Amino acid sequence: MEIITNIKKSIMGTIQFDLKAKGHRGEQNFVCYPISKEDKTVKIQSDKRIGKYNPEIGLIELSKSRPGGSYFMHLSFDKLVTIQFRVS
Repeated sequence: MEIITNIKKSIMGTIQFDLKAKGHRGEQNFVCYPISKEDKTVKIQSDKRIGKYNPEIGLIELSKSRPGGSYFMHLSFDKLVTIQFRVS
């Protein structure tokens, strides 16, 4: 089961949260980037993954985990893992 916890505003004014998802060994802390005007998604990044969150449909797409970190280029060529949340 996917769980988002510990949602708060960071020192830089961005939103951060912890995500525990299927396949993750433990919670990972993610930072949110501003919403993209073109595709209405929020880019999220942890120390090992990067992803896109679509709040309209409750879908998160994440890159695979990398020990050295994942970056924006990985959104283009990784096979993204999808996580679906209920939108209420």
